Amino acid sequence: DYHMSDIEPYMVSEFLQSMASLAKTTVSNQKSVLNSIFQVWIESPVWRGNSNPSKAVSIPRGLKHTKREPPTDEQVNIVKDHYLEPDALPAVVFLCTGERRGEACGIQLKDIDFENKTISIKNSVEHIGDKPHITTTKTPAGVRTIPLLSMLEEALSPYRLMDSETYILGGKTEPLTTSKYNRMWANFWHKYGYATELNYKSKSKLSNGKTKEYTHKEWRADVCAHQFRHEYVCMLCMADVPEEIAIQLVGHANVKMIHEVYMSLKPQMITSAGEKLN
Repeated sequence: DYHMSDIEPYMVSEFLQSMASLAKTTVSNQKSVLNSIFQVWIESPVWRGNSNPSKAVSIPRGLKHTKREPPTDEQVNIVKDHYLEPDALPAVVFLCTGERRGEACGIQLKDIDFENKTISIKNSVEHIGDKPHITTTKTPAGVRTIPLLSMLEEALSPYRLMDSETYILGGKTEPLTTSKYNRMWANFWHKYGYATELNYKSKSKLSNGKTKEYTHKEWRADVCAHQFRHEYVCMLCMADVPEEIAIQLVGHANVKMIHEVYMSLKPQMITSAGEKLN
């Protein structure tokens, strides 16, 4: 609601304070985005901005600093036990590729080499509101080739004769909308007890000259798709995949993200380490 020249440091501070319930990294990223926007404004010979209020503001104290954990063994086993079910495909894709959501939504049949058992990650889908938009991967390192695991290959069998432009998540030549993706993801986890019920009121069509309200059930999955990206890194570790290979498979520029963000010490890793040491 303001022109950039009207924005004062206290407004930026209030904005950051309004996100105090979020993780420290999330709030820090918001501040970095604001800082970059104002710097472009200042350095532009066209706009000639005169100040960067975000530089004068600190990140709020006491923000939580937590990392997202991988899915539980039970949740992973649910995917493995039901991987051939049609609505399980998103979970299978995340488990077998470790992709970010946008990258997974951007995979088309033409990107999969079934003969050489590889998947080329080239694009990503960004959702603005409910609409999908094709864009590039999050970073240049995101453009990569990953192995096609046998579980995913088998789950994709019904799709293999479809148009090469088909997106594997959704089965159409157009990428999934936000609502369709959320519904597919939530419906699968709801079947196995990992979803929270949400009630939405909406208006029905006119019936006998009257508009009636009805309540329909929606579900929100208690499992986050990005948790399976963490699981994939744990799988790479347990499979003794060298770090320099692992960072390329997950699409990061350096190993720091694997160490600090994705790496979680699982009981199986401790047991394996003990066996090797013995």
